[in-house]
Amino acid sequence: MDIIDIYLSDEDRINYLADLYSLQNTLHEAESFIRLSKIIAERYLKDKLEGYRTEILHRNGVVVFKNLPIDSTLPITPSDGIRPESKRHISEAVLLGVVSALGYIPYSFLQEKNGVLVHEVAPILSLKDSISSNGIVDFEFHTDGAYLERQIRPHILSLLCLRDEHNTPTKLALLSEVVEKLSDNTLFELMKKNYLHHPPETFNDNGKIRAPILCRKGDQLEIAVSLHNVEPLTIEAKIALEELKERARETYVEIEWRPGDMIIFNNLRCLHARGPILGDRWLQRCYGNLNQNTNRVVDLQTISLSNNSSLANENRECYVHKSS
Repeated sequence: MDIIDIYLSDEDRINYLADLYSLQNTLHEAESFIRLSKIIAERYLKDKLEGYRTEILHRNGVVVFKNLPIDSTLPITPSDGIRPESKRHISEAVLLGVVSALGYIPYSFLQEKNGVLVHEVAPILSLKDSISSNGIVDFEFHTDGAYLERQIRPHILSLLCLRDEHNTPTKLALLSEVVEKLSDNTLFELMKKNYLHHPPETFNDNGKIRAPILCRKGDQLEIAVSLHNVEPLTIEAKIALEELKERARETYVEIEWRPGDMIIFNNLRCLHARGPILGDRWLQRCYGNLNQNTNRVVDLQTISLSNNSSLANENRECYVHKSS
Protein backbone atom coordinates (compact mmCIF):
# COMPACT_ATOMS: atom_id res chain seq x y z
CA MET A 1 0.00 0.00 0.00
CA ASP A 2 1.40 3.36 -1.06
CA ILE A 3 0.27 6.07 1.33
CA ILE A 4 0.72 9.78 0.69
CA ASP A 5 2.63 11.45 3.50
CA ILE A 6 2.52 15.23 3.76
CA TYR A 7 5.13 16.78 6.05
CA LEU A 8 4.49 20.36 7.08
CA SER A 9 7.72 22.33 7.42
CA ASP A 10 8.63 23.68 10.84
CA GLU A 11 8.24 27.22 9.52
CA ASP A 12 4.74 26.53 8.20
CA ARG A 13 3.78 24.75 11.42
CA ILE A 14 4.83 27.75 13.50
CA ASN A 15 2.96 30.17 11.24
CA TYR A 16 -0.11 27.90 11.12
CA LEU A 17 -0.12 27.78 14.93
CA ALA A 18 0.08 31.55 15.17
CA ASP A 19 -2.83 31.94 12.77
CA LEU A 20 -4.92 29.47 14.78
CA TYR A 21 -4.27 31.30 18.04
CA SER A 22 -5.72 34.41 16.38
CA LEU A 23 -9.08 32.59 16.22
CA GLN A 24 -9.38 32.64 19.99
CA ASN A 25 -11.36 29.86 21.67
CA THR A 26 -14.68 30.25 19.85
CA LEU A 27 -15.66 26.58 19.54
CA HIS A 28 -19.13 27.42 20.87
CA GLU A 29 -19.70 29.41 17.66
CA ALA A 30 -19.35 26.33 15.46
CA GLU A 31 -20.16 27.73 12.02
CA SER A 32 -17.84 30.71 12.31
CA PHE A 33 -15.09 28.63 13.92
CA ILE A 34 -15.22 26.01 11.15
CA ARG A 35 -15.31 28.60 8.37
CA LEU A 36 -12.26 30.44 9.70
CA SER A 37 -10.41 27.19 10.44
CA LYS A 38 -11.00 26.12 6.83
CA ILE A 39 -9.59 29.39 5.47
CA ILE A 40 -6.44 28.95 7.54
CA ALA A 41 -6.05 25.27 6.56
CA GLU A 42 -6.35 26.15 2.87
CA ARG A 43 -3.52 28.65 3.31
CA TYR A 44 -1.11 25.89 4.33
CA LEU A 45 -2.39 22.99 2.20
CA LYS A 46 -2.21 25.37 -0.76
CA ASP A 47 -2.46 23.99 -4.29
CA LYS A 48 -2.31 20.31 -3.29
CA LEU A 49 -5.89 20.09 -2.01
CA GLU A 50 -7.34 18.68 -5.23
CA GLY A 51 -4.74 15.92 -5.27
CA TYR A 52 -5.56 14.96 -1.69
CA ARG A 53 -9.27 14.86 -2.51
CA THR A 54 -8.62 12.58 -5.49
CA GLU A 55 -6.46 10.28 -3.40
CA ILE A 56 -9.18 9.90 -0.76
CA LEU A 57 -12.10 9.54 -3.17
CA HIS A 58 -10.67 7.51 -6.06
CA ARG A 59 -7.28 6.04 -5.21
CA ASN A 60 -5.98 4.39 -2.04
CA GLY A 61 -8.26 6.46 0.17
CA VAL A 62 -5.66 7.47 2.78
CA VAL A 63 -3.66 10.65 3.38
CA VAL A 64 -1.28 11.15 6.31
CA PHE A 65 -0.30 14.64 7.49
CA LYS A 66 2.75 15.05 9.72
CA ASN A 67 4.04 17.91 11.89
CA LEU A 68 0.71 19.73 12.12
CA PRO A 69 0.31 22.23 14.96
CA ILE A 70 -1.35 21.14 18.18
CA ASP A 71 -1.85 22.95 21.48
CA SER A 72 1.47 24.08 22.93
CA THR A 73 0.39 22.92 26.39
CA LEU A 74 -2.05 20.07 26.93
CA PRO A 75 -4.00 19.18 30.08
CA ILE A 76 -4.08 15.66 31.50
CA THR A 77 -5.61 13.16 29.08
CA PRO A 78 -9.34 12.96 29.83
CA SER A 79 -10.48 9.65 31.35
CA ASP A 80 -14.19 10.41 31.04
CA GLY A 81 -14.46 11.06 27.29
CA ILE A 82 -15.12 14.77 27.80
CA ARG A 83 -12.97 17.59 26.48
CA PRO A 84 -11.12 19.28 29.37
CA GLU A 85 -12.37 22.82 29.97
CA SER A 86 -8.81 24.09 30.27
CA LYS A 87 -7.79 22.85 26.83
CA ARG A 88 -7.10 25.42 24.13
CA HIS A 89 -8.70 25.14 20.67
CA ILE A 90 -5.75 24.47 18.36
CA SER A 91 -6.15 20.76 17.57
CA GLU A 92 -9.89 21.16 17.05
CA ALA A 93 -9.27 23.97 14.56
CA VAL A 94 -6.80 21.76 12.68
CA LEU A 95 -9.21 18.82 12.47
CA LEU A 96 -12.26 20.86 11.48
CA GLY A 97 -10.28 23.08 9.13
CA VAL A 98 -8.56 20.32 7.19
CA VAL A 99 -11.75 18.23 6.87
CA SER A 100 -13.60 21.30 5.56
CA ALA A 101 -10.77 22.27 3.22
CA LEU A 102 -10.95 18.82 1.64
CA GLY A 103 -14.60 19.44 0.77
CA TYR A 104 -16.31 17.46 3.53
CA ILE A 105 -18.93 18.55 6.05
CA PRO A 106 -17.71 18.02 9.63
CA TYR A 107 -20.62 16.54 11.57
CA SER A 108 -21.59 14.29 14.47
CA PHE A 109 -24.42 12.17 15.86
CA LEU A 110 -26.50 13.25 18.82
CA GLN A 111 -26.48 9.64 20.03
CA GLU A 112 -22.67 9.51 20.23
CA LYS A 113 -20.68 11.55 22.74
CA ASN A 114 -23.60 13.99 23.08
CA GLY A 115 -23.16 15.25 19.55
CA VAL A 116 -19.80 17.02 19.96
CA LEU A 117 -18.07 17.60 16.61
CA VAL A 118 -14.61 16.56 17.81
CA HIS A 119 -14.36 13.35 19.83
CA GLU A 120 -11.81 12.67 22.53
CA VAL A 121 -10.44 9.23 21.61
CA ALA A 122 -8.89 8.16 24.88
CA PRO A 123 -9.71 5.26 27.20
CA ILE A 124 -12.59 5.88 29.58
CA LEU A 125 -11.71 4.38 32.94
CA SER A 126 -15.14 2.87 33.58
CA LEU A 127 -15.29 1.41 30.03
CA LYS A 128 -11.75 0.09 29.67
CA ASP A 129 -12.98 -3.37 28.59
CA SER A 130 -15.28 -1.93 25.92
CA ILE A 131 -14.56 -3.05 22.35
CA SER A 132 -14.68 0.51 21.07
CA SER A 133 -12.71 3.76 21.04
CA ASN A 134 -13.55 4.02 24.76
CA GLY A 135 -11.65 0.87 25.71
CA ILE A 136 -8.07 -0.39 25.91
CA VAL A 137 -8.63 -3.93 24.60
CA ASP A 138 -7.97 -5.16 21.08
CA PHE A 139 -10.31 -3.42 18.60
CA GLU A 140 -11.12 -5.53 15.51
CA PHE A 141 -11.26 -4.15 11.94
CA HIS A 142 -14.33 -2.06 11.28
CA THR A 143 -15.84 0.90 9.46
CA ASP A 144 -17.58 3.55 11.55
CA GLY A 145 -21.38 3.73 11.45
CA ALA A 146 -21.68 0.42 9.56
CA TYR A 147 -25.30 0.04 10.67
CA LEU A 148 -26.32 3.40 9.16
CA GLU A 149 -27.45 4.18 5.62
CA ARG A 150 -24.74 5.45 3.30
CA GLN A 151 -26.13 8.98 3.12
CA ILE A 152 -25.46 9.66 6.80
CA ARG A 153 -22.62 7.20 7.45
CA PRO A 154 -19.22 8.92 7.85
CA HIS A 155 -17.62 9.13 4.42
CA ILE A 156 -14.25 9.93 5.92
CA LEU A 157 -12.65 9.68 9.34
CA SER A 158 -9.92 12.03 10.52
CA LEU A 159 -7.72 11.24 13.51
CA LEU A 160 -5.20 13.63 15.07
CA CYS A 161 -2.62 12.55 17.64
CA LEU A 162 -2.11 14.65 20.76
CA ARG A 163 -0.06 12.06 22.66
CA ASP A 164 0.73 8.35 22.47
CA GLU A 165 3.13 7.28 25.18
CA HIS A 166 3.70 3.69 24.01
CA ASN A 167 2.97 4.18 20.31
CA THR A 168 -0.15 2.09 19.77
CA PRO A 169 -0.47 2.16 15.96
CA THR A 170 -3.65 2.38 13.94
CA LYS A 171 -4.07 -0.47 11.45
CA LEU A 172 -5.51 0.24 8.00
CA ALA A 173 -6.70 -2.31 5.43
CA LEU A 174 -7.71 -1.09 1.98
CA LEU A 175 -10.82 -2.74 0.56
CA SER A 176 -9.21 -2.93 -2.89
CA GLU A 177 -6.36 -5.04 -1.52
CA VAL A 178 -8.61 -7.21 0.65
CA VAL A 179 -10.97 -7.94 -2.26
CA GLU A 180 -8.10 -9.21 -4.40
CA LYS A 181 -7.58 -12.01 -1.87
CA LEU A 182 -11.24 -13.03 -1.53
CA SER A 183 -12.74 -15.96 -3.43
CA ASP A 184 -15.60 -15.35 -5.86
CA ASN A 185 -17.97 -17.29 -3.59
CA THR A 186 -17.06 -15.08 -0.64
CA LEU A 187 -17.58 -11.88 -2.63
CA PHE A 188 -20.99 -13.16 -3.70
CA GLU A 189 -22.00 -13.99 -0.12
CA LEU A 190 -20.78 -10.66 1.28
CA MET A 191 -23.07 -8.84 -1.15
CA LYS A 192 -26.18 -10.63 0.14
CA LYS A 193 -28.49 -9.25 2.83
CA ASN A 194 -27.52 -12.02 5.23
CA TYR A 195 -25.87 -9.93 7.95
CA LEU A 196 -27.36 -8.14 10.95
CA HIS A 197 -25.37 -4.98 11.74
CA HIS A 198 -25.56 -3.67 15.32
CA PRO A 199 -24.73 -0.16 16.63
CA PRO A 200 -21.28 0.32 18.18
CA GLU A 201 -20.94 0.56 21.95
CA THR A 202 -20.26 4.30 21.69
CA PHE A 203 -23.77 4.95 20.33
CA ASN A 204 -26.82 5.40 22.52
CA ASP A 205 -29.08 3.83 19.91
CA ASN A 206 -31.08 0.61 19.46
CA GLY A 207 -31.19 0.67 15.67
CA LYS A 208 -29.91 -2.28 13.67
CA ILE A 209 -30.09 -3.30 10.05
CA ARG A 210 -30.13 -6.45 7.95
CA ALA A 211 -27.89 -5.67 5.03
CA PRO A 212 -24.90 -6.86 2.98
CA ILE A 213 -21.31 -6.08 3.90
CA LEU A 214 -20.22 -5.16 0.39
CA CYS A 215 -22.16 -2.88 -1.98
CA ARG A 216 -21.32 -1.55 -5.42
CA LYS A 217 -21.38 2.21 -5.89
CA GLY A 218 -20.73 3.09 -9.52
CA ASP A 219 -17.57 1.28 -10.57
CA GLN A 220 -16.30 0.84 -6.99
CA LEU A 221 -17.03 -1.58 -4.20
CA GLU A 222 -17.76 -0.13 -0.75
CA ILE A 223 -17.78 -1.82 2.62
CA ALA A 224 -19.83 -1.32 5.78
CA VAL A 225 -19.05 -3.65 8.67
CA SER A 226 -17.75 -3.90 12.21
CA LEU A 227 -16.22 -7.37 12.25
CA HIS A 228 -16.83 -7.75 16.00
CA ASN A 229 -20.38 -6.41 15.86
CA VAL A 230 -22.07 -8.10 12.90
CA GLU A 231 -24.17 -11.26 13.01
CA PRO A 232 -24.13 -13.65 10.04
CA LEU A 233 -27.59 -15.15 9.44
CA THR A 234 -26.61 -18.20 7.39
CA ILE A 235 -23.79 -20.74 7.45
CA GLU A 236 -22.54 -19.42 4.10
CA ALA A 237 -22.55 -15.85 5.44
CA LYS A 238 -20.53 -16.93 8.48
CA ILE A 239 -17.90 -18.66 6.32
CA ALA A 240 -17.60 -15.57 4.11
CA LEU A 241 -17.28 -13.31 7.16
CA GLU A 242 -14.44 -15.44 8.54
CA GLU A 243 -12.58 -15.25 5.24
CA LEU A 244 -13.00 -11.47 5.20
CA LYS A 245 -11.51 -11.27 8.70
CA GLU A 246 -8.53 -13.40 7.70
CA ARG A 247 -7.79 -11.40 4.56
CA ALA A 248 -8.03 -8.05 6.37
CA ARG A 249 -5.53 -9.32 8.93
CA GLU A 250 -3.16 -10.26 6.10
CA THR A 251 -3.19 -6.99 4.18
CA TYR A 252 -3.12 -4.15 6.70
CA VAL A 253 -0.42 -1.57 7.32
CA GLU A 254 0.34 0.12 10.63
CA ILE A 255 0.35 3.89 11.03
CA GLU A 256 2.51 4.89 13.97
CA TRP A 257 1.64 8.05 15.84
CA ARG A 258 3.59 11.12 16.84
CA PRO A 259 1.98 14.29 18.25
CA GLY A 260 0.84 16.41 15.32
CA ASP A 261 0.23 13.44 13.01
CA MET A 262 -3.17 13.28 11.33
CA ILE A 263 -4.75 10.53 9.22
CA ILE A 264 -7.72 11.06 6.92
CA PHE A 265 -9.15 7.97 5.25
CA ASN A 266 -12.17 6.89 3.25
CA ASN A 267 -14.54 5.14 5.67
CA LEU A 268 -16.38 3.50 2.75
CA ARG A 269 -13.27 1.82 1.34
CA CYS A 270 -10.94 1.34 4.30
CA LEU A 271 -11.14 -0.83 7.41
CA HIS A 272 -9.31 0.27 10.53
CA ALA A 273 -8.34 -1.35 13.82
CA ARG A 274 -5.85 -1.19 16.65
CA GLY A 275 -4.28 -3.47 19.23
CA PRO A 276 -4.46 -3.08 23.03
CA ILE A 277 -3.61 0.38 24.36
CA LEU A 278 -0.67 0.69 26.71
CA GLY A 279 0.10 3.89 28.57
CA ASP A 280 -1.17 7.41 27.95
CA ARG A 281 -2.88 7.82 24.55
CA TRP A 282 -5.04 10.70 23.34
CA LEU A 283 -6.29 11.12 19.80
CA GLN A 284 -9.10 13.31 18.52
CA ARG A 285 -11.58 12.30 15.83
CA CYS A 286 -13.88 14.07 13.39
CA TYR A 287 -16.37 12.66 10.87
CA GLY A 288 -16.80 14.09 7.39
CA ASN A 289 -19.63 13.67 4.87
CA LEU A 290 -19.81 14.71 1.22
CA ASN A 291 -23.55 15.30 1.35
CA GLN A 292 -23.84 19.07 1.49
CA ASN A 293 -27.27 18.80 3.13
CA THR A 294 -25.92 16.95 6.14
CA ASN A 295 -26.98 18.47 9.44
CA ARG A 296 -24.09 19.52 11.66
CA VAL A 297 -25.51 17.21 14.36
CA VAL A 298 -27.61 14.27 13.13
CA ASP A 299 -30.35 12.99 15.43
CA LEU A 300 -30.86 9.32 14.55
CA GLN A 301 -34.19 9.21 16.36
CA THR A 302 -35.73 11.46 13.71
CA ILE A 303 -34.60 9.38 10.73
CA SER A 304 -37.16 7.19 9.00
CA LEU A 305 -36.28 5.39 5.78
CA SER A 306 -38.89 4.59 3.15
CA ASN A 307 -38.92 2.04 0.35
CA ASN A 308 -37.81 4.84 -2.00
CA SER A 309 -34.73 5.76 0.02
CA SER A 310 -31.18 5.75 -1.29
CA LEU A 311 -30.59 2.83 1.03
CA ALA A 312 -32.92 0.61 -0.95
CA ASN A 313 -31.18 1.58 -4.17
CA GLU A 314 -27.86 0.48 -2.68
CA ASN A 315 -29.17 -3.01 -1.93
CA ARG A 316 -29.32 -2.42 1.82
CA GLU A 317 -32.44 -3.39 3.75
CA CYS A 318 -34.87 -0.52 4.45
CA TYR A 319 -35.85 0.07 8.04
CA VAL A 320 -37.21 2.59 10.49
CA HIS A 321 -34.40 3.80 12.71
CA LYS A 322 -36.59 4.86 15.63
CA SER A 323 -36.22 2.87 18.83
CA SER A 324 -39.30 0.83 19.69
